[in-house]
Amino acid sequence: MKLFENNTKNEDERIVLQRLKIFKEAYLVITFALFISMAVKLLYFDLSFSAYITEYILIPTGAVYILVRGYIEGERIQVKINKSSMFIIPLIYALIFTIFALIGKYRSHELMQDLGSSLIYLGIIFISIFVLTFIIVLISSKLFNKRSKKLEKKYDDE
Repeated sequence: MKLFENNTKNEDERIVLQRLKIFKEAYLVITFALFISMAVKLLYFDLSFSAYITEYILIPTGAVYILVRGYIEGERIQVKINKSSMFIIPLIYALIFTIFALIGKYRSHELMQDLGSSLIYLGIIFISIFVLTFIIVLISSKLFNKRSKKLEKKYDDE
């Protein structure tokens, strides 16, 4: 089966770019659908975390795959992440999942039963997701910039 074979040998680059645009849009639609699925399971069906753990894992997995694959393939795009983005991206990601955890605690009536430990739990979730995401953004930015400089030097020498 030649599903993943590169068939773009004699194609016009406009067609290739259009196909890549479609793939990008499909990825965004699927990621958004996973996010909506997670929200519906939590808010509407009142399910536990174990019911939407798949979505919880798959949403960031796609982004990590794109980063790793781009690095392996030697993508020549230099990632320019300014200092505010280094904090905004992890902050948004941590807030989203902390809000989901807060809603889960509230719906299971655990929030008001033991407010102190619930707030500590939510704080740990926020801080751990923020730090993990910050580390991923920082490392990926450094790796991409290092790799792109190495490739630029290689192609400039040729």
